[in-house]
Amino acid sequence: MELNGTWKLYYYKNGTVDITHPSRLAQSGVPCIDAVVPGNTQLDLCRAGVLPHDIFKGDNILKAEEYETYDWWYETEFIPAEPESDENVVLHFGAVDCFAVYYLNGQHIGSSNNMLIEQEFEI
Repeated sequence: MELNGTWKLYYYKNGTVDITHPSRLAQSGVPCIDAVVPGNTQLDLCRAGVLPHDIFKGDNILKAEEYETYDWWYETEFIPAEPESDENVVLHFGAVDCFAVYYLNGQHIGSSNNMLIEQEFEI
């Protein structure tokens, strides 16, 4: 099953909001935009009109610097096919930048602290 596509992306300046679990996202009041996965937060901010549409024109890229100290939460919903009883199900992330905590249905399934390294979690 592919999970590529449109996800929700919540974002806020690091240290301004205390969100420690995905169940608190919707009620937090932090901004939420559509995000393309796989993708890039700056390009998602451009598509949402938060950053200039042509981020690579002139000094526009400098406007993205403000978001380097932000926390990002990606969220999606999916209904997996029923696996065979002896089949292992693995959630695979091709490359996550940089520190990440992973949840599935509200349960913590793992974390990573390296840049653009593939991550897999047996679920």
